[in-house]
Amino acid sequence: MLIQKLTELKDPCGKDLEKMDRIYDDLITEYDAFQERYDRETDHSRNKEKQKEWNEKIKTELDRLQAYSTEFYK
Repeated sequence: MLIQKLTELKDPCGKDLEKMDRIYDDLITEYDAFQERYDRETDHSRNKEKQKEWNEKIKTELDRLQAYSTEFYK
């Protein structure tokens, strides 16, 4: 997601460090909320049905972001 957000900046050569820091901070906040929601809904992966739902949700998100994978940027 970080690579996606950074590549979406309007001026890739003059990327503002403040903007990049804000993007990073926002993604960390989003990640923390995502992790808390996951832990709550799956009871820390003990709820097998919810875990299956989350596995699919994560797979979908990874598929969506495949174009921004590190393999693409090597």
